[in-house]
Amino acid sequence: MPNVNFAGSVLPRTLLKLGTVFSGGDARYAQYNNKKSSAIKTIVERQTARTNELFNGNKCVGVDVTFYKDCTPLGAYACAAPPTTGGCELVATETGATQTVTYHPNCYHSESFALNDDLCSNEFLAEDVLMKKMANAIDRLDVKMNRYAIAQIAANATTNLYPATVGTVVGTRTDIPAALWTPDLLVQIEQDIEFAGINNFVILDAYNLLTQRQLAMYRNVNDHNRDEERIFGNYDSRIVFENATDITTVLSRRSTLVWDLDSVALVNRSFFPSATPVLVDASKNIYEFHVISPRTGLKYDVEYQKTCQDTRDANGQRVYNHVFVVKFLGGIVFAPSQCDGSNGVLEFTYV
Repeated sequence: MPNVNFAGSVLPRTLLKLGTVFSGGDARYAQYNNKKSSAIKTIVERQTARTNELFNGNKCVGVDVTFYKDCTPLGAYACAAPPTTGGCELVATETGATQTVTYHPNCYHSESFALNDDLCSNEFLAEDVLMKKMANAIDRLDVKMNRYAIAQIAANATTNLYPATVGTVVGTRTDIPAALWTPDLLVQIEQDIEFAGINNFVILDAYNLLTQRQLAMYRNVNDHNRDEERIFGNYDSRIVFENATDITTVLSRRSTLVWDLDSVALVNRSFFPSATPVLVDASKNIYEFHVISPRTGLKYDVEYQKTCQDTRDANGQRVYNHVFVVKFLGGIVFAPSQCDGSNGVLEFTYV
């Protein structure tokens, strides 16, 4: 008969098994392990900014995002005369070590799905169906968030001002001919990065360097190409490979993005503190909880409602619908431009 116990048994077991779905541990859902969502994952894991929610009474009115200040120019470098006054007190010029941006979360994404429990009271079948649907919802939100992050980062790119840059500067992009996309280019790009005052950088590449990286381990057996794998090895912690689909879909060009981990942050708001479904409205059978994406580390709030379906199964028993809404609220926040005018983002394009 229907009316499987979702809240008490099916949901908790499903949530515990989500990790195996995204890791490819379950062969039926191995496709989730093939996707990356590297841009948003990198921000979640490696951003250095700190967030603090702002309240007016008990109402959250925004979020303070505090960035470490990185001011590359050191001021005048000409020698100065030693001081002849002020011997009794020390005087310091405070430039500030941090900068704070007040952000009002305005980026909302959601995915919803429903299923009924006309499953002959088979909780294991219900668990399997729910796991597939929940994984799909998380997967779609991960992809949306990844594409949103790519769009935001590219939109905040700054002009490459390095006078000896490789390629041609066109607006906020640096166009680099196809023949130059070799491991050697990493060293040259780093000069542009340093000149832009980007110290804690990450390079996000979809396919401009991916083929070179994948083949480097095989070319290592050739005496003339052993350097390639070592060059990539030196950038292992700095270069992140993305799936080509997301960057192409968002930017419609073959771009490699560089950003300062100290200048880009994610606000990930969650209003449901429990990872276990909590009944918040008994009259309408509404539960709330959150899930954490095993792939990206993003926290998504979930609303779940059990409703009676106006029908009965073959045995005359009531059938219930189970409706889920999985959602994100927050957004990407950028640090103010530094004293050298840099936004902490560069874009290099394969042409």
